[in-house]
Amino acid sequence: MNEDGATHGERIRRHLTPSAAVCLVFLALEAGVLPRAQAQWASNLLQLGLAAAAGLVCFRTAGRERALARSFFVLIGLGMALWALAQGMWTLGPLARSSGCSSPFRTSCS
Repeated sequence: MNEDGATHGERIRRHLTPSAAVCLVFLALEAGVLPRAQAQWASNLLQLGLAAAAGLVCFRTAGRERALARSFFVLIGLGMALWALAQGMWTLGPLARSSGCSSPFRTSCS
């Protein structure tokens, strides 16, 4: 047992269950449970949420660590935050372009 009273097996199950659930959702999306366009949208949103959550967890962990470990988690957190930003742009980009303007710059669409 550790400080939170969980045994090794309980800790593994606690971490493995969410990972298995995410994998099952991705498999269901790939298997064609939803129509292709909706599955792509759901997949993009799930990836966006996972990237943002990973970034937040890394920054939270960095706050508890010291020196080298803090730098490591901050850099990994920045990478996850950039992934979330890029995923958000990838996911929401088609919505922004659906207004009839093909330019990526809004000012040139006036």
